[in-house]
Amino acid sequence: LINNRQLYFVPVVNPDGYVYNQSTNPNGGGMWRKNRRNNTGSCEGVDLNRNYDWMWSSTTGSSGDTCNDTYRGTAPFSEPESQAIRDFTTSINPPIAFTTHTFDGSYLFPDFSNGSPEYALLQNILMIF
Repeated sequence: LINNRQLYFVPVVNPDGYVYNQSTNPNGGGMWRKNRRNNTGSCEGVDLNRNYDWMWSSTTGSSGDTCNDTYRGTAPFSEPESQAIRDFTTSINPPIAFTTHTFDGSYLFPDFSNGSPEYALLQNILMIF
């Protein structure tokens, strides 16, 4: 696996949300999913998983309401965290990507990857978890 591939790891995409969970739930179990953006009004944060350009304005799976846990932000890549991931992946142009959705422990990879030679490998990795 590693002899002929380059692997890149991004351990935390939402450092502010991670630290917030640590401070509010020091024994674990924090379920804050958004970053800590100060939105207009009383609700904080943007769900970074919904802040990418793919289907950004869809009302299925995301919300335009700042108080909703799936608030997508004011525009695709409006957040510095999603901008950093976009810029990083653009710079390395990976043939395939694999993410861990740590809010609920899901393992995700893009559906279009099933035409990739790595698709079977990813399926085998997922079976381990």
